[in-house]
Amino acid sequence: LKKDNQKLRNEAKGLAEELVRVKEEMESMKCVVQIHSEHAETILRYGEERAQEVEDRYEESETQRIKLQAELDMTKQALADEKRTSDDLRVTADQIERICDEKIKLEERIEEQGNQIQQLEG
Repeated sequence: LKKDNQKLRNEAKGLAEELVRVKEEMESMKCVVQIHSEHAETILRYGEERAQEVEDRYEESETQRIKLQAELDMTKQALADEKRTSDDLRVTADQIERICDEKIKLEERIEEQGNQIQQLEG
């Protein structure tokens, strides 16, 4: 009985030592898990910050694109207006040229009629 008792005590002591070792291992693992968890949180925060920066830059780019598109549209409209003005001026110049040609022809006819009148009177 004494031997069995000693054997059980030795076994209990071994189990107690193993329990202490397992507890120490668990504490060590808790520390490792805590470090990894903190590291993961840091990486996650950095990722969220970078994502926000990218989103902000995208929004700025989109705003700039919209402004440039509006400027391009206004420039195209101004160019179209200028083309219409140029076309109108070309038509007006053509009309003036025709009127001048008609005036010259009329002056020539008047001169001819004046000469004919002088011949008839003379």
